[in-house]
Amino acid sequence: MMKHASLSMTLMAVMLLGTSHVSQAQTAEQAEQKQAVAATIDKLFNAIGEKDPQALTALFSQGEDAIFYAVLGDGRVIHETLAEYNANLVKATKQYREHAWTPTIQVRGKIASYWAPYEFLVDGNTTHCGIDNFLLVKTDNGWQITAANFTVEPDACSELNRP
Repeated sequence: MMKHASLSMTLMAVMLLGTSHVSQAQTAEQAEQKQAVAATIDKLFNAIGEKDPQALTALFSQGEDAIFYAVLGDGRVIHETLAEYNANLVKATKQYREHAWTPTIQVRGKIASYWAPYEFLVDGNTTHCGIDNFLLVKTDNGWQITAANFTVEPDACSELNRP
């Protein structure tokens, strides 16, 4: 009877250790994928700052047919295609910079979401803050954006704890 109990305890310990190892491996993989998602959004911000429509378009699964939705401070919802955004971006004479902080990134298999407060600057001056919300899918080309939504809130920077 004692041998049976000892064997059962040994098997239980092996099973728990094996589960722990698998859990750690999944956690490491998830962390790697979350970093890859964050890197995709960083590329988006860089493409905007560099006014590079080709780099921007390459980040979207639908190319220039992608649609941005913005919720303005007055509650209006507006949208434009990436093609329209790119046309305005290359004509802009001012310098744009966007950065986000404390993103919440969720990954499950080949889908991901990115949600974070952000600040938008024009010629070095803050014009607004808001929330960026992106959905992504992992393709043969890496993580690509399938949906882009954001708020435009001129008075929200302190509320959103801008660093």
